[in-house]
Parts: sequence; C-alpha cells; structure tokens
Amino acid sequence: MVRTQIFLKTLSISSFFPKLLTQKPAIQVNFSRCGVKTWWPFPCSLNTTVNTTDYSIPVNTTINTITVNNSNNNTTTGNTTSVPTIIKRASFLHQQCSKLGLSNGTYNMPPSVVIEIKGILGVCLTRKGGSISWKNFEWLLEESEANKNESVTPRAAISVRHPLRRLVSAYRDKYLGGLPIDVYNDTYRKKIDAKEPWYVRWYHYWLPALISSGRVSSEHLYATYNNHSSRFDFMHELIITAYGGYDEILVKNFQKATFSFEQFINHVLWTHELKLPDIHWISVFNTCHPCFYHYDYVIHLETVKEDVRDLLSLTHIQDPDKYPFPTRHVTKEGTSSDASYFANIPSHVMQKIFQIYALDFKLFGYSKYI
Repeated sequence: MVRTQIFLKTLSISSFFPKLLTQKPAIQVNFSRCGVKTWWPFPCSLNTTVNTTDYSIPVNTTINTITVNNSNNNTTTGNTTSVPTIIKRASFLHQQCSKLGLSNGTYNMPPSVVIEIKGILGVCLTRKGGSISWKNFEWLLEESEANKNESVTPRAAISVRHPLRRLVSAYRDKYLGGLPIDVYNDTYRKKIDAKEPWYVRWYHYWLPALISSGRVSSEHLYATYNNHSSRFDFMHELIITAYGGYDEILVKNFQKATFSFEQFINHVLWTHELKLPDIHWISVFNTCHPCFYHYDYVIHLETVKEDVRDLLSLTHIQDPDKYPFPTRHVTKEGTSSDASYFANIPSHVMQKIFQIYALDFKLFGYSKYI
C-alpha cells in the first residue's frame, strides 16, 4: 500500500498538461452528459445527438485509403492566390457546426492551449494527434522574432488526426502493439523514447484493460464506482482505489499479459460506457470543443508539414523555412498497415466506434476509410 500511495501522488494531470496548471479553472465541471468527466473552465452546453448512419461499416468491408481532401497546393493565378487548405477546413468546420445545430464559436482561443506562441498562436491538441511533436515545435519557435511583434493578431488553430489512426497509434504505443507487457523495461522505453514508468502504464492502461476483458474480476471496480462515482475524474483514480491493495498479486499473475487490437477496441468502448475515457482516445470534440471556440485554422496530422508551413506564413512568423515540423513522434501515415488492424473487428463494434467519433468525422471532413 505504501508504494500505491506514493504512486498515486505522482499521477497528477501536470504530467500530461503542464501548461494547464498555470491557470486554475474557474470551476470543476462534471462532463458526464457530454460523455466524459474532465476539467474545463466553462460549462458543458454540448448535449446533442448526431445522426451517424453515414458512418456504419458493412461486414467484410475493405478499409481503403483516406479520401479526405488534404491537398495543400495553393496555386497562384495572376494576382489571385487560392485560400490555404487550413483556412478552408476551418470554414468547413464552422459550416458543419451550424448545420448540425451545435454552438457557434464565440471565443478567440482554444480552451486548452497545450502549446502557445505568446501573443501569436494557440493550438489545441489531442493525445495521439502529434502532441509531442507539437511541443517540440513550440520550443523551436520560442526565439522567433514574431513573438515580439505586437501588431500580430492572435490566432487559434486545432490539430486533428483521423480517428481510426489515432486508435491504432494509441494501441501501438500504450499496449505495445500486442507485445507482452513485461517487455516494457528500461531498454524498451529508451528505444521508443517513452517517459512513463512501468507502474504508470499498469494503472492507466494495462490493469483497466485486464478488467474490461474479463481477465481480472470487475467486482471491486463496480463496487467502488457505484459507491464513489462522484470522486473519479480519471480511470486510474478509480483503478488505484479499487485495486491498489492487490497490485503485487495482480502484477505477478499478469506480467506477461498481451492485448489484441480487438480487446483494445472493446476496452475503448468500455471506458466510454463508464464515462472515463483516456485522454489518448477521447474525441477531439470533447477535448477542444470545436463548435464552442472559434478556430482560424484546422491542421491535419496527415499533411502536417504542409499545413504548418502555411500556418507560419499566415501568422507572420519570419523565415518559416527555419522551423521544420519535427516528425520523430508522428506515426507514418498512409500505410495499409493501419487499415489491417480493423480487418477483423465486428461490424457492430465498428458501429459503436463510429458513434463515439461521429462528430470528429463530420466536423473535420474525414472519411470512415483509412
């Protein structure tokens, strides 16, 4: 129990969103009616039902390449230059919000500015959406002379990724792509540049998935959840409270556990049913609230290099070519391997996935195919 108590103290949100702690939220909000409990400095007004019939997937459907228009060729004819794609996407986003009857954006900056070029740009991000690369990119821009240009109007951008690719990335990272969890040692962490200690992964990802897959009894979890549900904003808080006294026994019994992709997908659904989805697979809609805040630019991770080049030009950052977007932590896009993960997922399970991410598909112009 001593180890558990010490571990619990280290599991603060600051390890994920350090910049959020510079400003304390005005109120604590229970987002259960929006499908998630989290911290945000404004009330939830996004209680809506969206028709997701367009996102059903027939049995044995072959998942092909992304069909969303990601072209960034801004051609010039005479003195007329075509509108950059990141602005077109923002316009499409605003149109979709209006079409779906969702709240119109009224604020100029995102609710969670994970990266911010002070006075110039704020970018709202999601985990498994290139967030580490964006953080590294922020460091590159800190010395930009544009930071000192008081005439620049601050802009807001949102960076998104195809929902299905986000799930594949989360599985490869947090569930080791199906490898036994005991391979997650110092050598492995160094190889993939992972910072999380083994026990963080255990409580955040592996033990919850063992419970959702039925390999560990859920009795303690549901008893704790039903008795203290108002206390828990994050899954690991619930898990530690319910199972912290049994951690040594469970680790010994399941230290070589593996997780298939189908088990992971079912786990994602389970966490949403409990209204405690992890930050690595919560929807963009419930993270950055794209219909509540006004975004000037929409960046797709699939075309991030081209998008960032346009972004730097539009925000008047000098010598944009000096700031290449780092892609070390960005999973390669456009490969058929991502699609293969979904080949054996039952259609009724895929329907539930499309339901969860329906607004992400609709608002950002993504096809259900990858």
